[in-house]
Amino acid sequence: MHRSSFWRILAAIFLLGFIPQVGFAQSPTPPVSAPPVRNAQAVELLQQCSQAMGTPNPNSGILVSGQITSTQRPGDPGKLTIELQGYTEMRREVAYSSVNDIAIVNNGQVQMTRNSAIFNLAPWQETYFRPDDVPALACSLDLARPQMNVSYVGLETVSGTQVHHIQFFASSQQLPDGSNTPDPIISQFDVYLDTQLLTVVKTKRFLFSPNAIENHSDWETYYFNYQSVGGVLMPFHIQHFLAGQQAEDIVISSFQLNASFPSQDFVIAAVTN
Repeated sequence: MHRSSFWRILAAIFLLGFIPQVGFAQSPTPPVSAPPVRNAQAVELLQQCSQAMGTPNPNSGILVSGQITSTQRPGDPGKLTIELQGYTEMRREVAYSSVNDIAIVNNGQVQMTRNSAIFNLAPWQETYFRPDDVPALACSLDLARPQMNVSYVGLETVSGTQVHHIQFFASSQQLPDGSNTPDPIISQFDVYLDTQLLTVVKTKRFLFSPNAIENHSDWETYYFNYQSVGGVLMPFHIQHFLAGQQAEDIVISSFQLNASFPSQDFVIAAVTN
């Protein structure tokens, strides 16, 4: 498989939520950005969503176990194990019959492993980590990011359910040379809330090529079969779609809150791509 195709498939299957960033820190002069604009109705709906779904403790661990069926590996379901430590560290492992895939996130660093091959993602893909397997965070995680704009798009229908469509995006920043960063597109995140239950029905973001921000596709996540786990609504059935085509079907067998993980599970190995 061509390396770019390999990266595109792995990013779709494992990262599920890493949006790129331009390296602002390299400039000695801080970039300038407009203050964020937040729609009052959207903010209120997100707060009601957090109350309806519950919010996981940001200092605790969550262990997710289940089975994943990928269109890339028909007839070969994989064993899925996810370790989420707070909102900044994650280990996602899928064991197929002959392939073992691992993605590790650690405070902005991302590393992927397929069997013995280890790769680091480009720096511009490391900023906005959103754990798709815990949709309760979709109501609160980006709302807590001070640079995010919040818009109310309107009422829509998703799979026969009427939803509130809410969109997050960060404003473009002006660099000292007068150019603008591509923040609006690389940070965009759409949340669709059931108008009756105020639970997350669907989320959408862009999945970017590892080589070009301009090359991107919709990555949509649908949630089903919510059950309360420790006071937080968790989805026991998840589906992912890439560019309108189903990519994954995930059936969760268990969520464990307040889990403990060894620190080495989130270590990023020293590798030169």
